[in-house]
Amino acid sequence: MTDDQWKLFFDFVEDGQKIDVAAERIGYSKGYLYRLRNRNPELAERWEIALTAGRNRRADELEAIAEERARNGSDLMLIFMLKSLAPERFNDRYRKVEGLEKVLRLEDIPGYQQLCDGLVKALHPYPEALQEVVAVLKELREAGAHIEQRTLN
Repeated sequence: MTDDQWKLFFDFVEDGQKIDVAAERIGYSKGYLYRLRNRNPELAERWEIALTAGRNRRADELEAIAEERARNGSDLMLIFMLKSLAPERFNDRYRKVEGLEKVLRLEDIPGYQQLCDGLVKALHPYPEALQEVVAVLKELREAGAHIEQRTLN
């Protein structure tokens, strides 16, 4: 791959495109690009920077949507925003463990299922946003399990 192709790929990722979509847009498979990344530490570092920028951009877009919905009468969205922005004040399951901020299992959060149902309903017209929320919830579940495992040992 040329430097110009890599630049274009990273521009797509920083703009919030998923890896497979960005890879397809430059004419390569995501598997091929992952193999190249895994062989090159500098490339892997640049990849992570682009991925983080893209996630932050998508998070900002979702936050704007959530804030608008919270302002327009969605109590569930308002609760979700408060708990995520200031968990130490608004999430009764929040606690510190050995210097790490930890929220107990997502399923233990009061109203978690209602929150999920509300998000699915609210984001139904925005399938890409819904996919991102699902991905974030999966990442949170995995991170929580990792933290829990470390604190039990």
